[in-house]
Amino acid sequence: MKLIFKTQKTVNFDRETIREKAIRFLQKRDYNITKTTTTLIAFNNEAKSWRSVPYSAYYSTIDEGQFEFAENNGQSDIHLVFRVSITIEIIELLIIIIATICVDYRALFLAIIFILNFVAKVQNIRNNFIKNIERIDSQKTE
Repeated sequence: MKLIFKTQKTVNFDRETIREKAIRFLQKRDYNITKTTTTLIAFNNEAKSWRSVPYSAYYSTIDEGQFEFAENNGQSDIHLVFRVSITIEIIELLIIIIATICVDYRALFLAIIFILNFVAKVQNIRNNFIKNIERIDSQKTE
């Protein structure tokens, strides 16, 4: 099961420049680019999702998404629509509910931690995914 989220940002690059940066960023992070046009890049991470990843990657990995680019007056609007799986979170919550029924109601406090953890992941992606694309060339030239 996946939830859909959206974010957007205006950047000081023309559409083609930011599109190229997005492609380099996705390739660097090992995403599969499934479709590209002049105004859209669709990608996913399904081939890599079975692998175990470092815990820090949990907060920045998208299961699938797409960028849409629109240009206006030398700037570009980037719209990111992304999907994040909640399967693991649902399993964790079910285990907590079972523990609550079998052991004690205080096990429900763990649910708050897991829910806040997922919210932190979504907010990190919303706040930083496009920013990381903007910085891709400045890291390369230094």
